[in-house]
Amino acid sequence: MNFLIIEDHNVTALGIEMLVKEYYAVNRIDKANDGGSANKLTCAHKYDVCFLDINLPNTDTNNLLHSVRSKQPDCKILVISNSPDAIYAMPYLRLGAHGYLNKSARPQDFKMAVDLILAGHIYIKESALRKDLNPKSQNIGEPFVKLTPREMELLQQILMGRSGNEISKILKIEQSTVATIKNRLMNKIGAKNMVELTRLAIENGLI
Repeated sequence: MNFLIIEDHNVTALGIEMLVKEYYAVNRIDKANDGGSANKLTCAHKYDVCFLDINLPNTDTNNLLHSVRSKQPDCKILVISNSPDAIYAMPYLRLGAHGYLNKSARPQDFKMAVDLILAGHIYIKESALRKDLNPKSQNIGEPFVKLTPREMELLQQILMGRSGNEISKILKIEQSTVATIKNRLMNKIGAKNMVELTRLAIENGLI
């Protein structure tokens, strides 16, 4: 099988590669550290599974996911991220990912996730699914469940300390659009300023 690892941290990418080689018959494993290099590889080669981090430099993750799905509709996409699955899993599944796995997951969970998506199923932790079905529950992430995938993506960039100009370049949108989305997400979560936004993010496990 052919695998593509889209991950900018070398140690994490190496760990994923080692697990893949341990559990599966590998024909090819390629690695990309941003959207540009990932797009070149998906134009040149066919993949059975793509492992995608959602915090990549100079990358609009939403567009990258759509690009992979468009060019390789048979490729299964497993998002692997440090971001809480209770908040991020369902938005990325709605965008077309086949599974969402936290980087703290055990090796056996990794294998289960890959096996399930290869079999045509969706992988998501039960707790994250319960959160989506019952957004009024007291689970982690309560203020953030209303956000769209684009708003979540912008929120990630804000919490990484990037300026409006930097976010505009990374997500390839106008600065005015950045400001509009920022105001909308601030209103949705009930934060009046960056201090409140940061506090809510800390309390809900985003940082």
